[in-house]
Amino acid sequence: MGSFEVNGEYGRWTQSYLQGEYIITNRLSTMLGVPWSRVQREGKASVVGLGDLSLALRGQLYSREDTLILFALNSELPTGDDHRGLGGGHFEIAPMFILAHRLSERFTLTASVTHGVVIDNDHAHESDHDTHDTHDTHDTHDTHDHGHTHEGESSHNT
Repeated sequence: MGSFEVNGEYGRWTQSYLQGEYIITNRLSTMLGVPWSRVQREGKASVVGLGDLSLALRGQLYSREDTLILFALNSELPTGDDHRGLGGGHFEIAPMFILAHRLSERFTLTASVTHGVVIDNDHAHESDHDTHDTHDTHDTHDTHDHGHTHEGESSHNT
């Protein structure tokens, strides 16, 4: 859940996310994310519906004992209604490098770097994101065996 201010309009935004992963090989997978969003603008009725779908292709570049390096090519498809606030109204592509190091049976340190390019009908925008996350995971060993650790998630398979 989050708050927002856009063009003098204030409100709250909530999103539930269903995500599935198809493991092609022990080093390569593809993912699909389906968001269900709720936007509440001050003084207006809530808007609820499908947000922008995400697709990703992720591959393991390096794996040794407790350390993984992954590359991901993430994309966002403009399936949400941007006029109602449920989507961004653009296509985005964002390559990402992920470093994951298992510190113990239940704790993995993850760092990622991504550069997103937003493409719409009029022009393109670029954005950089650097993320350093720590995750308390209970299934880290299984995730490392398959070569898949995903930024911002615990390692439980969906």
